[in-house]
Amino acid sequence: MNVGMLFGTAGLTAAMALGAVPPTAQPAQACAAVQAVSPSGNRMLRQEANRLFAAIDADAQATRDAAAKVQSYDNDTLISWETHAVQWNKAQRAVNDIGEKVCRLEEIRPALEPWQQRIVDHVAVSTRLMADNAEDAILFLNDHEGNLWMPMYKRYAANLYQQADQMTKSTSRASDYARVRREYRQLQHDLSPTGGGE
Repeated sequence: MNVGMLFGTAGLTAAMALGAVPPTAQPAQACAAVQAVSPSGNRMLRQEANRLFAAIDADAQATRDAAAKVQSYDNDTLISWETHAVQWNKAQRAVNDIGEKVCRLEEIRPALEPWQQRIVDHVAVSTRLMADNAEDAILFLNDHEGNLWMPMYKRYAANLYQQADQMTKSTSRASDYARVRREYRQLQHDLSPTGGGE
């Protein structure tokens, strides 16, 4: 699954100074699949996927934290719309970073193990949903600076929080699973008659 279009990061900070926060939608580059590689090349791509899962986990946590911060502003009329925009800017950057990593995962997907492919598919869908929620929130923020108490706006932050939290759980489990498999293989090697065991 191709992530499709995510929004750009450059427009938000500059637009804040001008009094508007655009969700500058820009098409993402197409993610091309890698050609068949050797077994050792596949192993390297699988290891890369595991590193990308860990990096996506960190970005998803940053997104979740930004959404939680927006939720914490609930009913506080002393918090300006600009303060909200700062958090949406953080979320937007993190989601775009996830999108870049997902694109790489989609490129190497054919070389991955089935469990890794399932994680890639899940993360790709979640990334699109997260991008849509952040973009919709920014559009709402532009049009309703004084009405950030409205349920629709609160729903964008709640949805983004929930989606980022789910992604964090998935990528964290994937990282844990990869680590345990690596440790298991090492233990098998250490205990084998030809391995490093006693």
